[in-house]
Amino acid sequence: MHAGGVRLGHRSRGGGDGVPAVLLHCLGADGEDRRGPLIAAPADGHPVHALDLRGHGASDRPGSYAMDDFVGDLRGFLDALGIERGHLVHETRPMEFAGAVLEFLAES
Repeated sequence: MHAGGVRLGHRSRGGGDGVPAVLLHCLGADGEDRRGPLIAAPADGHPVHALDLRGHGASDRPGSYAMDDFVGDLRGFLDALGIERGHLVHETRPMEFAGAVLEFLAES
C-alpha cells in the first residue's frame, strides 16, 4: 500500500464490519513484532493490521524519518483503509499489550 508516495508494508488478518485495529511497532522494530497479537486476534468481525513504519520491515526507506513523516504515513494508511478514528493502546509489556488488543476487540 502507498501513502504519500511511500510504500508501506503491512500484515492484515480478519475482516468484516467490526472495529479495526492497527498495531504499531517501536522505532527499532517492525510490524513482524506484532505477529502474536495479530495471530491471536479474532479472525471474524474485526480487521487487524500490523504496519511497518517507513524505514522498517517491508516499507520503503525514503531517507526522511521525522516524527511528522511517521504521522503522515499513518494517516495515509488509515485513509487508504477507510479508518476515520480509533484508540491508542500503548505497549508496556508484550502479553499485556496482546491482552489489551483482544479485550478492545471483544468489547467492540
